[in-house]
Amino acid sequence: MEAVSFFTDYLVWHYGNSLQDLRSITRNLLWFCWHFFSIPDLAGTLFSPFARIRQTYFNINDLEESFQNLTANAVSRIVGFVLRTIVIAAGLVSEIILIAGIMIAWIGW
Repeated sequence: MEAVSFFTDYLVWHYGNSLQDLRSITRNLLWFCWHFFSIPDLAGTLFSPFARIRQTYFNINDLEESFQNLTANAVSRIVGFVLRTIVIAAGLVSEIILIAGIMIAWIGW
């Protein structure tokens, strides 16, 4: 009789409580991966300079220095854009791999 009770308890857990737990785990994993790569923050600051490195000096009398600062600012923004794009792409690829793994887990369940 204990075997029947065990089997019914297992079925209730396997198709009841565990599905809710698996849904919660799925949501937590997707949230973690999304925020681990800071995708919303990086997308919002995509064109910001890298590490806030900026040259603010501008003098009409010293155009060479002004153009050097303009070039440094442009390079800093380009480096920031490239690095942020790489991290965003890595985050999206990780999300896709995670979603594929979760789908396999759900199908296997």
